[in-house]
Amino acid sequence: MTRSKTRNFDELQVDLETAAAAPLAAPEDRRKPGRPVVQTEQFTLRITADMRKRLAGLAAREQETTGRNVTPQQIAVKLLGEALKNG
Repeated sequence: MTRSKTRNFDELQVDLETAAAAPLAAPEDRRKPGRPVVQTEQFTLRITADMRKRLAGLAAREQETTGRNVTPQQIAVKLLGEALKNG
């Protein structure tokens, strides 16, 4: 192997050996993408077109203020949760 003038490949080999010896995170420790942290149940709501438009408007406002992608379903779950807390 020829020597490189700009890189030290001996140090790179040591780094690779260290990385290979390090244990990987167990699959159960990794969170699946898109899955919520809490346990959820599927639930179907049938809403009117007017309610859907209002939820979409609330989601758009929330998205503008937070800068994160917000769906009407997330707004509906949030409102339902608040209503159940307040009794």
